[in-house]
Amino acid sequence: MKENPDFQKFKRMTECLPNLGEITTAGGNNRWVEIEAGQGTTFMFGLFRTRDMAVARAFLSAGSTIEDHQHKEAEWLFVYSGEMELTILDKKQRYKKGDCCHIKPKLPHKAEFPVDTWLLAVTMPAAEGYPHAP
Repeated sequence: MKENPDFQKFKRMTECLPNLGEITTAGGNNRWVEIEAGQGTTFMFGLFRTRDMAVARAFLSAGSTIEDHQHKEAEWLFVYSGEMELTILDKKQRYKKGDCCHIKPKLPHKAEFPVDTWLLAVTMPAAEGYPHAP
């Protein structure tokens, strides 16, 4: 199957972006954020948000790394394109299209993305760093 030309253009546009620092709010009304990354291009787009839950769509470019971190919310990650290598308590596991994982609150974890990856991310309750929904 041929790759969508719009996606090819997006990849070309983002290849030259610098590494992203702390989570920074962007896009009107906090609807998307740049994710703190050790390297790579990473964005989250808000899909749904209440006080009890946040749902976001995330893009992480090939070679992106999310360094060791933790949050007070429970998190679920659903990979729907690409791959993610998630390390929790020094145990690394690879997740591919169709896989999902649950990360308990306050559990240190990090992630690496060997290829361009799209995932659906859910936190309960809503995480402060997650974007707002349209």
